[in-house]
Amino acid sequence: MANGGKQYLGLKKPWNQPDFMMCIPTCLKTILDNQYPNKRIPFSSISKGMSDKVNVLTVPRYEGYVPKPPDEVPESLNPYLKKRGLEINLNIGATKRNLINLIKRNIYPLVFLEIKKYFLYKGFKVHDSKIINSHCIALVGYDDDTETYPIYCPINKWDYTRDYDINELDTIDYINFSEMWNLCQSRLLWVEEKAKGAQKKLEEF
Repeated sequence: MANGGKQYLGLKKPWNQPDFMMCIPTCLKTILDNQYPNKRIPFSSISKGMSDKVNVLTVPRYEGYVPKPPDEVPESLNPYLKKRGLEINLNIGATKRNLINLIKRNIYPLVFLEIKKYFLYKGFKVHDSKIINSHCIALVGYDDDTETYPIYCPINKWDYTRDYDINELDTIDYINFSEMWNLCQSRLLWVEEKAKGAQKKLEEF
């Protein structure tokens, strides 16, 4: 039910996904640039830090790297991020309250939606894949009046040189979002300052 709460985090200079398997590193780069602009973390450090090297002759992927699944991202990236005072966290079985609490703290939640249902919902071409069953997007706010989340989807065509108003963003309604998110066990990733992580996780989760 709507209770009148709403918040918009903003979206500045979003990145475009360079390859169909690169939704997680692209989302991470965009939210890190927005959440911690002074850190200036390179996309190459994110993509290679959370990916496995492959033979590009047999498995053509962006720069010869295949990203790890969501559950392995914290272990892969935290050694790099912690040196910069940040930490990435994973929650499986998260709730709407977790999402709202993060947004209220000006933290961008990264969520995973069942890829076929999401692509059909957005009108994208659906690819049959035995490798990929989810797609990563970032929530950039919530609106209880309209019961929608404004989102950043890395597949959309973004102009990296500009900032975006909330009225320019796609949205997902709460009901369809919950269905697609639940099919991926309500997985949630978020990044915050390392020193605050342990305390905030206990308070909010």
